[in-house]
Amino acid sequence: QRILRKSPLFEKIPNKVWQMDWVVHCLPVGDGQAALKYLAPYIYRVAISNRRLIELVDKGNMEKSQVTFEYRKSDTGQLKRCTLSVEQFIQRFLQHVLPKGFVKIRYFGFLASNRRSQLVLLKKQIEQTPPLPSDPPPPSALLDPSAPTSTPQAMLCPTCGTPMTFLRTLAPLAKCGVLSPCVAPRPAARSP
Repeated sequence: QRILRKSPLFEKIPNKVWQMDWVVHCLPVGDGQAALKYLAPYIYRVAISNRRLIELVDKGNMEKSQVTFEYRKSDTGQLKRCTLSVEQFIQRFLQHVLPKGFVKIRYFGFLASNRRSQLVLLKKQIEQTPPLPSDPPPPSALLDPSAPTSTPQAMLCPTCGTPMTFLRTLAPLAKCGVLSPCVAPRPAARSP
């Protein structure tokens, strides 16, 4: 109550409110799985897409203007139409805005939705790639690069089909920053 007294809202609350005996009815509601199940779809997509908005009837103000949209009934899967005032529509829409701390998942690169054909090709290439050898090379081969080794489960060269030989592990050229990509150092320019 001390902190509330410092705010401008305290004077707007009638004194009799502070004299009342309040009964708080709290019941456990579970472990939050139902809330997560409800919120999870919204991290992948927005509450309503533009294609589901059917009509906007503009009558000059938010209370009289109307929005018509399509929704799918969860029990039957049937498409239905709903018409609401713009104010009610915005109120319902804002109930589906993600809470602070939730982040919408966006795919980019070869996982982006407009790159599905490339993703199919990439999956086919991965399926054709021979598996890596299950046994790592012996430690002596890692320490001595002059002693090449070949294991019976070695990967085959995709061009000629001969077993490839492990020579050494290449160290990275530059250390990665937390937010910046690796950048290899450029060779020094030679003077003629």
